[in-house]
Amino acid sequence: MKGKGRQVRLHSHPAFGERINNATLDELTKFEGDRYLSKDRHKVLIQVTGEYGATDDRSKEMVKEIRSIVKDEESSGKIKDGMVGGNTALALDLSNLINDVFWHRIFPVALLLMFLSLIPTLKGLPAVITTMGTIAVGVLLSIGVSSWLFEKVFGQQVMWFLPMLVFIVLMGVGIDYNSFYLVKARDEFERRKPEEALVVAAGTMDTLVVGLAAVLAATYGSLMTGATWGGIREIGFALALGVLLTATAAVYFIGPATMALFGEKAWWPLFKNHSRNTAERKKE
Repeated sequence: MKGKGRQVRLHSHPAFGERINNATLDELTKFEGDRYLSKDRHKVLIQVTGEYGATDDRSKEMVKEIRSIVKDEESSGKIKDGMVGGNTALALDLSNLINDVFWHRIFPVALLLMFLSLIPTLKGLPAVITTMGTIAVGVLLSIGVSSWLFEKVFGQQVMWFLPMLVFIVLMGVGIDYNSFYLVKARDEFERRKPEEALVVAAGTMDTLVVGLAAVLAATYGSLMTGATWGGIREIGFALALGVLLTATAAVYFIGPATMALFGEKAWWPLFKNHSRNTAERKKE
C-alpha cells in the first residue's frame, strides 16, 4: 500500500459497518481507518475475528491458511512483507516449537535414560521392557480417553500440551509403581519359583501401590472441582486416570502377565544365578 492515491478494496464485516469499495487511503481516514495504518502509510493492520476459541484447532487451521495466502501474495510481489500474529498464531508457533523440541530431542533421550537407569535397579532386561510398556499403556489410554471425553462428550478442545504433560508425570510415577512390584518379585524369585514369586509380590505390594496411586489420583482429581479454566480440568482428569491405570496395570495386569510369559528368563541375566542357588539348596 504505497502512495496516497492507491485504491484498496475493504470488505468490512456486516456486524461492524457497511461495505466500502474502492476507497483511497485519504477516504479511509474519514471512517477512522487511519488507526489501522502506519504513519508512513506503507503498512496496514488487518484484524480477523473467528468464531472459535484462540486455541481451537479450527482457529489454528485458519491461521495456517491465512499465512499461506500471505506467502503467495509476497511471492507474486503484490505485498512486500506480511506477518500473521495474534493469540492463535502465538499458540500455534509455541506448540510447534515445543512439540518439535520435546518429541524429537527430549523424548528419545528420556526413554534412553529411563532404560539405562532401570537396568541396575531391576537387574533384568525383560523387567525393564515391562516397566516401559506399562508406562506407555497408561499414557496412551489416559490421553485417548481424555481426548474422547472432552472433545466428543463435552465439546471442548484438548490442550495441545496435554500428551507431553501426561508422559512426564506418568514416567516418574510409573517407574516407582513398577519398581515396587518388580523389586519385590525379584527378591521372592531368589527363594521361590518364578510363578510363585510373581503371585506373592502382587499380593504383598498391590495394596501399597494402588493406595499410593489413589492418593495421588485424588490430588490430581481435585483440579477438576476447583478450576474454572477448561484446560486445568482436562489435566486433572488425564493425570488422575493415568496414575490409576498405570498402578493397576503394574501389579495386576501387564506386570504379572508379561513377567509370567518370560518365566525364569524374566530376570535375565539373573536366571542362571537363580538356577545355581536352587541347586545348592537341594544339595543342602
